[in-house]
Amino acid sequence: LSLHDALPISVIVHGGGPMINDMLKRLDIPSSFVNGKRVTDKATMDVVEMVLSGLVNKRIVQAVNEAGGGVVRAVGLSGKDANLMVCDQTNPDLGFVGTPAEFNPEFLRSLHRAEIIPVIAPIGAGRNGETFNVNGDTAAGAIAASLRADRLLLLTDVAGVKNAEGNVVTEVTPEAITSIMPYEGKWEVASEALKSAHGITLPGPGRSTGKGDIRAIWTGAGQAMVLGARLDAGLSAHAALRDRKSTRLNSSHESHL
Repeated sequence: LSLHDALPISVIVHGGGPMINDMLKRLDIPSSFVNGKRVTDKATMDVVEMVLSGLVNKRIVQAVNEAGGGVVRAVGLSGKDANLMVCDQTNPDLGFVGTPAEFNPEFLRSLHRAEIIPVIAPIGAGRNGETFNVNGDTAAGAIAASLRADRLLLLTDVAGVKNAEGNVVTEVTPEAITSIMPYEGKWEVASEALKSAHGITLPGPGRSTGKGDIRAIWTGAGQAMVLGARLDAGLSAHAALRDRKSTRLNSSHESHL
């Protein structure tokens, strides 16, 4: 676990869009998207939960446990377990797509104290028994904020935040983050404000990262790092920053994890 060597990992939140697409295709269930979000009917939701909470989640848990050599222990969960992530419906047109609203950070802290890494599938519980599909980056940012975590690390195929010249910016200051606080939840407005005032371009919605890191900074995490490297690259977080393959976004929030 190259990241664990540099920055201890307390919680892992994953996605699995390509695997969902593959299973839907195999089952001959058509997919459609609106603004980067999957339109999720009941049949699609069943497949999403099966793939994310089952296939993808358990593969990651097994990989972490094997890499940890008995020292690092992981357990698989979804946002439905212990009401880790209760959601409201994002938009009726999207079907069972949820926006995280309530959390159970104390349960995650109890796992942290027991030195267990929770691996969380981005499936949320509804208030009336529904099951909701949640964007992985959105879930990660929301959970990090609920924990007031020290750091949120986003592993992605996007190099990071860029300046006007197209070069990766290795650090975004608290002042820049503070300047977009009034635009919380208004992604396009916030992105344009950062670009105009600070010459910074954020990865847009629909890319592998974007809203999750900014939401985390807006609502409680101390720092977000966009790492432009995949897990199998064996690249540490420190090396990614050094080699200008990532961006660190800072806030003045106090960590409570």
